[in-house]
Amino acid sequence: MSPAYTYSYAYPDYSYSRPNYAVAGTLLGALAGGIIGHNVHRQGWEGAGIGAAAGLVLGGVAESRARARERDLQSAPSVSYSVPDAQTINDAPTVPAAPRIQSAPAYAPAGSMTSANSLFGR
Repeated sequence: MSPAYTYSYAYPDYSYSRPNYAVAGTLLGALAGGIIGHNVHRQGWEGAGIGAAAGLVLGGVAESRARARERDLQSAPSVSYSVPDAQTINDAPTVPAAPRIQSAPAYAPAGSMTSANSLFGR
């Protein structure tokens, strides 16, 4: 028996120009490091160098992951789904209803902590 409907979906080809994360990380790291270094004992150039190095490392990791994700998306197969006939969906067995559970009484007798609980809205 073949399915009544077959749906197929192939990933669309979106072409875009994304930024290079290594370059952006280096520039932003140098800027942030320069500002922080200037505010700490007026060592702006030293802070910019440290920030640029840290930004290059973190941006390089982000760039590597972005390129791997792009490679995975390019090699991803198309996805297809099959929907069975409507008659086969209604053949599921019926489940009996769950037994009723008696609820607790609305009024609970006063305990030793009733006045303390009323202070906290319980």
